[in-house]
Amino acid sequence: MECPHCKREIEKESVYCEYCGEKVKKPKWPLIGALIVAAIIILIVLIVVIVSVSSGSKAKDDYNCLFSIGNASFTMRKVEGGSFIMGASEYDYESKAWEKPAHRVTLDSYYVGETEVTQKLWKQVMGYNPSRFVCDDYPVDNVSWDECVEFCQKLSQITGRHFRLLTEAEWEFAARGGNLSKGYKFSGSNFIEDVAWSLEMSDSISHPVRQKQPNELGLYDMTGNAWEMCSDLYARYSGASEYNPQGPTTSEKGRVRRGGGWLNRANYSRVSYRYYTPHGQRNDFLGFRLAMDCE
Repeated sequence: MECPHCKREIEKESVYCEYCGEKVKKPKWPLIGALIVAAIIILIVLIVVIVSVSSGSKAKDDYNCLFSIGNASFTMRKVEGGSFIMGASEYDYESKAWEKPAHRVTLDSYYVGETEVTQKLWKQVMGYNPSRFVCDDYPVDNVSWDECVEFCQKLSQITGRHFRLLTEAEWEFAARGGNLSKGYKFSGSNFIEDVAWSLEMSDSISHPVRQKQPNELGLYDMTGNAWEMCSDLYARYSGASEYNPQGPTTSEKGRVRRGGGWLNRANYSRVSYRYYTPHGQRNDFLGFRLAMDCE
């Protein structure tokens, strides 16, 4: 091989010319080292991807958690904590006395189900389907409050996360759009047909979830379709400001339900409207939505 500088013959594998001392070519080891480092990085990435895919139970980012239970999957969306005015204004002519007085509530962050709990998910966790309107993508119905709590407990055992029913305050904050709220009458719109299945357009039956447009937080069917049971016992509001309220300790009425349903007119689907379900009662218009604690 000829040195490009002094034109003398040198060894083929020489890096420096033995006569003029000039570098004649780059040594191979930096390139080899770079290739080795790149291969190690690629291997590490592949291992992480394979482990993530093979676990199959949970994929997570800061604001969404995707879970898979058998052939059923569901998404939990994060609701950042904040303060809001809960209940109806004294000047809201459509509101009822039991929606008042409006009062300030402050909540910590939590996760809420993107949709109502579907029949597919219920069957995967509980092993049976109690619903009247049988379809995998319909909200589960004909379940009691105690059965919903049992479902949450079993789901928590399967996933290792703490699932529960939403408190009434968490439900209303999420329905209003949380900190992204635009002040809509219904959850996600001032027009019921955009976001809900109510008596006006439901044909008096339940419908698949995720068919209408979502609200500001990406939540579907917060109003209409199936009524949603909350964890709270039912009582009139005191009007006092509250922090993470859990509801009263006793109630002769039963448990709070929210959101209206397919058998009710639009007025029952307003974000402030509230009612109750007697203890132990099941109905074909009654379902629920999951809450999950932040880690």
